[in-house]
Amino acid sequence: MVHRQRMERQLDAELRDHIERQVADDVREGLDEAEARRRALVLFGGLEQVKEDCREARGTRWADDLGRDLSQAARVLWRSRRFTVTATLAIALGIGTNATFFSLVDAVLLRALPYREPGRLVALSEWHPQRGRYGKVSGADFQEWSAVRATPLDEIACYWDRGYTLTGTPQPESLVGWQFSGNLFALLGATPRLGRTLLPDDARPGRDDVAVISESLWRRRFGGDTDVIGRTMTLDGRPHTVVGVMPREFAHPGGRTDVWTPLVLGADLLGNRDLHPLRVIARLRRGVPLERAHEEMTRLAAQLAREHPASNAGWRVDVRPIRDLYVGDVRPLLWLLQGAVFLLLLIASANVGSLILARAAAREREIVVRLALGARPTHLVRQFLAEGVLLALVGGMGGLLLAAVGVQVVPRWLGDRLGQLPTPDSVSGWISPSVLLATAGATVAVGVALGLVP
Repeated sequence: MVHRQRMERQLDAELRDHIERQVADDVREGLDEAEARRRALVLFGGLEQVKEDCREARGTRWADDLGRDLSQAARVLWRSRRFTVTATLAIALGIGTNATFFSLVDAVLLRALPYREPGRLVALSEWHPQRGRYGKVSGADFQEWSAVRATPLDEIACYWDRGYTLTGTPQPESLVGWQFSGNLFALLGATPRLGRTLLPDDARPGRDDVAVISESLWRRRFGGDTDVIGRTMTLDGRPHTVVGVMPREFAHPGGRTDVWTPLVLGADLLGNRDLHPLRVIARLRRGVPLERAHEEMTRLAAQLAREHPASNAGWRVDVRPIRDLYVGDVRPLLWLLQGAVFLLLLIASANVGSLILARAAAREREIVVRLALGARPTHLVRQFLAEGVLLALVGGMGGLLLAAVGVQVVPRWLGDRLGQLPTPDSVSGWISPSVLLATAGATVAVGVALGLVP
């Protein structure tokens, strides 16, 4: 901008110098100064016309035209403030709701899960057509799956929910807890903020009780002390040594969590095949497609049914991508809501378009006069486009402000439906670059459409 202004000043000074020299030459030839200046201006064709030719020659005319069109559009919209406020509010509502729900769709359905090689992660579940149970696995079957080397699974881990009461402090607190098999953190590719994660040895008999805590609990109960590793916390009356702190960004498959402890598969669990308490996550071997994994696990389930007919007859195994298991119920709802808010944007744009048409009819005389004075039709089209885009940009910025609030509020409004999403921190709290890009594209599209309405 500063460089262009300097070039404009230099161009103006140079052109005026040429004119003054021509005037001086004509005065020396006997013309009076007024006539000499008139002839010089006629000879050069007018300062502004020469400037336009120079700008076009150096390739900056488009920038000058754009700046002039936007400036004129801003003045026109400012003179019609009631229309401008009404239109921008309508656009902001449409853009804001779309950005809010697309943030959810992006985080839940489109964005890659924050795990190591998420495409190979699957969730395994057992279900029975008559008993209606679905989603969890018996401890004995999990042990059988883990022992079989010829499965399509490279790694397999399990977990279950376990609430705790934190005591030994002036204010006891109920904590959301999960018990993990020692390899689950490694299977997910999780990296702690401090210390380490759980290890298989942590679940062996005779080992001291250990715990990994969330960043939220670390800040809330330990004041964010970096020396927390090795300190003791009392859970349900038992002392646990803190061995690690997970970062806020860690996306736990079960949702919000305060503490993780080792999962011990005891004899009471492994000896009762009728109990199905475990949630199971596995990593497929490289090159194994999901369909093949499902077929092989189905054969393994049939084999276990033959070996243990009293407990396993009729039980089937389902293998799903980990995303499908956690967002299966939410997927139709989110796409339905996204479609609804997109329709809202179309309705808002149509209403603003109607206002622009009515306003264009009122400006018909102005348009006729400008055409009569020599304005090019393309210039008028550019002017209307500038007004439409500027209107949409202001509305789009307002929409982003609404979306910044919406991504905080809407997940809470959806309640438990979003409670088990594997990406809790990416569902709410911020707008991703992909959402910003999509919102910018929608804003420009709305602006161009509104600009072409007249």
